[in-house]
Amino acid sequence: MDYFKKKCKRCGKAFLGTRTQQYCSVGCRQKPVNSKKIEKKSDKPRAKTTKKKTVPTIDEMATRARELGMTYGKYVEMLTVNEEINEREMRVIARMRKERKDT
Repeated sequence: MDYFKKKCKRCGKAFLGTRTQQYCSVGCRQKPVNSKKIEKKSDKPRAKTTKKKTVPTIDEMATRARELGMTYGKYVEMLTVNEEINEREMRVIARMRKERKDT
């Protein structure tokens, strides 16, 4: 293995190193790596936090069903049908937007 006289990128100290070696010691080598990781993390824009959906308990759903004069089963069925309708509406709206962009 050939060794070359080199200058450390971190501290500027002269040392004998291999062709690809850039730093004189482990300490000099680790400092830039850690600082790059920190810089990369801080350069990225933070993702917006989304509010999580709160899932109602069975008791809460049963209470709502009673308030509407339904059984729990009918209430859950109604919610499921409404979700399916909303999904279909969203697909139609997305298709319409896409068609507008194409024209």
